[in-house]
Amino acid sequence: MNKLLNIVMIATLVVGLFFAITPINKAFALSYDGSDPVSTGCAKDAVTKSYSGIVDRYDNFY
Repeated sequence: MNKLLNIVMIATLVVGLFFAITPINKAFALSYDGSDPVSTGCAKDAVTKSYSGIVDRYDNFY
């Protein structure tokens, strides 16, 4: 039983070290190049998932 416990502990350590030293792909954003999304075709598949606004005390929606 002790031998099995030692094997499990060593395997856990190896897997943990693997994830600790593996580089993580970080999220990034492409830089804006100033091009027009309509003329480049990027705007044709745009979708607004939700829309919200602010109503002031005079019932003006912004």
